[in-house]
Amino acid sequence: MKVLLVQPPNEFIKQAYGVKSKVKFGHAPPLGLGYIASYLERDGHVVKILDASALELDREGALDAIDVFDPDLVGITVLTNYADAAKLLAAGIKERRPDTTTVLGGAHATYFCTEILQDMPGFDHVIYGEADTVISDYVRFLHDPKSLHRLRGLVYRDERAGIVVNPPAAAPGNLDDCPSPAWHLFDMSLYRPLPLQYRREPFFTMITSRGCWWRRCKFCFQAGSCSAKYRRQSPERVVDEIEVLYHKYGIRELAFWDDTFIMKLSWLKRFKTLLEERQMSVSWTASGRCDTMNEEMLQTIREAGCWSMFVGFESGNQELLDLIDKGITLEQARTVARTARKVGIEVRGAFMLGLPAETPEMGEKT
Repeated sequence: MKVLLVQPPNEFIKQAYGVKSKVKFGHAPPLGLGYIASYLERDGHVVKILDASALELDREGALDAIDVFDPDLVGITVLTNYADAAKLLAAGIKERRPDTTTVLGGAHATYFCTEILQDMPGFDHVIYGEADTVISDYVRFLHDPKSLHRLRGLVYRDERAGIVVNPPAAAPGNLDDCPSPAWHLFDMSLYRPLPLQYRREPFFTMITSRGCWWRRCKFCFQAGSCSAKYRRQSPERVVDEIEVLYHKYGIRELAFWDDTFIMKLSWLKRFKTLLEERQMSVSWTASGRCDTMNEEMLQTIREAGCWSMFVGFESGNQELLDLIDKGITLEQARTVARTARKVGIEVRGAFMLGLPAETPEMGEKT
């Protein structure tokens, strides 16, 4: 089967930063599609990834590219900020190619899985949650509705029952058993971070874990009904992947997109040792929580190549931090910032203004 995996057109960078010219930065590879592609290629399917956002394609340009590949199945990934673009793209696919099956996945599809098929008639199915354990059977059963409709993690339309949401699929337990993303399907020249957020090129991204060990922040996708158990690859598996990116693709800087990368000192020490043993000079950035980091951790990652870290401080008011169940204190936030500066790591912070119950005075503290 010919399968096209699509990151839909969107202008998030232009809209968020007021950029009017063609955007040459801020695009990140849709790694989720890369993982799905690996499973499908392993099953013998012909797979292509179309990153319409990084290619700066509009809806018509993306539809033309889809027609050129002539797929049997189009899988689209979506975040909420460009859900409308995915909706319009799916509608266009059905107008041009009514026999092509369309399926939606990603964070928006997971959170709003019960409403998607009502709001987006251009999609035939939704797969919610982590699709690793589902995607092979989904493609295999596309022409066997009886088996397909028993598939966990699937949302579909039924003539009698209406929209049916099947029970969730099991998420992969040991991430070392999952295949690496299909890196060869990405045009790596398309991906550059925002200015001042990288030091070296070529650049790429990685994810070494899934889920969040805290899973309580009231503003976050990872909390509540969408929360997934925290799992992490071994340091050996992560460095094996870095070695491929380093030697085969020439990557010299990485951004780790884990929700929390900087945690568990023993893991970080082993990671540093393996990088040194394999003599790879890679600079990198990562994220962490104020309550998972100490000076020894930060010194370890600095020596391993980390030059910048992203921390969710969220608010300068303890009352609001408690309200959103962030699980940190202002003193922890100050200590982490001071310690990172001491060891030579840049700190970028996430802050929110206008939280429920926030007063102007509280906002000034932030």
